[in-house]
Amino acid sequence: MEMRSADNRTRIAFGIPLVSGGGFGDSCLTQQQIRTIGEVADGEYLVAVTDSGKRVSNVARFKVDSKFDPAKEPTVRLIPVAMPPGRAMPLVGYIVTGPTPEDKRLTDGVRSLDIIRHPVLIIDGVERKVRVIKDVGMTRARPGERYMSIIGLAEYLTEPSPKGSYSVQAKMLEYQSATVTVPADGSLEREWDEMSSTAADRRAAKPLLSGKVTGPDGRPAAGYEVSILGEGGANFGEKTKADGSYGFVNVPEGPYQLSANPPGTGSPAVILETVMLEPGKTAIEDLSFEGRYSLNGTITFEDGTAAAGLEVAATFSSEDRRMTYSGLAKTDAKGRYEIKSPFEMVSYVEPYVDASTERAEPRRGMRASAGTVDFVLRRKNIRRE
Repeated sequence: MEMRSADNRTRIAFGIPLVSGGGFGDSCLTQQQIRTIGEVADGEYLVAVTDSGKRVSNVARFKVDSKFDPAKEPTVRLIPVAMPPGRAMPLVGYIVTGPTPEDKRLTDGVRSLDIIRHPVLIIDGVERKVRVIKDVGMTRARPGERYMSIIGLAEYLTEPSPKGSYSVQAKMLEYQSATVTVPADGSLEREWDEMSSTAADRRAAKPLLSGKVTGPDGRPAAGYEVSILGEGGANFGEKTKADGSYGFVNVPEGPYQLSANPPGTGSPAVILETVMLEPGKTAIEDLSFEGRYSLNGTITFEDGTAAAGLEVAATFSSEDRRMTYSGLAKTDAKGRYEIKSPFEMVSYVEPYVDASTERAEPRRGMRASAGTVDFVLRRKNIRRE
């Protein structure tokens, strides 16, 4: 996404990551979006989804207000949304904040569904009700809780207005929103497109940490989760791009632990114990999962039977001891296992056993190329009464 000043159209930030299922969530920016944008002054801004610099969505307005008090949030609020590509009528963002004290009509989950989901809209001075009611499940608005949705004016109108905008107000029981003007002539989008080639840029934030992540096959690892953990528990996360690159901007300087892992899993993982982030400097750290070395072995019981289906955990370290790699493998039907690693030094390897088997002594301090690492397990003597 790209963000511009509403006053002078200066580019404030670009390459802002999309949130799941949408673009710019009202008053709920993700930490990753906030870090990408950096510090901005109070005021009005524009935002649009872009692809290689070209706008592919409508243009939305929003405000930054450092004095905003959530406790003073009105019960019903509308946010004008310009007409998206391919639509005949524009949209409005619709926000209901549960009032204090609690209004039982908005919290019982059955009656509140229709009350909250389908407000009356006053469009250009005429009260209109939704034309088609959709059952979308339970909806409540307890004190301080928010319900947010997008309402298409086409749900209330049969024909578009010949004017270049709509005047819209929402009514829900006795609660009413302020009136907003919703643009419908595409003028904001045309202006955005016309200025795209000439818009000035605010100086882009320089990343304090960047690098590339390589996958097990030696190719760029797209979508990997990269995180840094600082002193006091400060934790920031990013995801690698298609070329395996990542970058952290607008994070506090200081020492961090850097780690990476495949999406949705904690293993395997590569960890760099310490990277120092300093103002005005970019630390470059590349992380690799490429399986250049292989740790092999066989796990059996004392009677010679194979220990099939056991998980084996191993930790490897780089030659300079700055990085570690942690991986898991399962033994096959013959008790054999193999764990591939970007590093040769094996710091630790141990099979995970259940309660019926005595824990095996972990092996430490060896090289993956030195030979197999085998384990012989002993079953516990369980007395049965």
